[in-house]
Amino acid sequence: MDPLDKAEFVRVVMEHERCEVAFAGDGANDAAALRQASVGLSMSSSRDSELVASFTCESEGGETPIGLALELVCEGRCALA
Repeated sequence: MDPLDKAEFVRVVMEHERCEVAFAGDGANDAAALRQASVGLSMSSSRDSELVASFTCESEGGETPIGLALELVCEGRCALA
């Protein structure tokens, strides 16, 4: 999916469903959607995506399983408290 299409999809869902949207991305091409979402989860070491995401995580070995998303949000909430 084109990076701008991802951001547009997030915007449309938020507008039409009147809900908050979390978006998990793994690269710089996800930066627009991460910025558009209510909560952005950057699952990579890409500086572009890290700068716009609410929460950022990279595991040892370079790949972050999506299963770490809950842990990432919990750690982020503690940091903000």
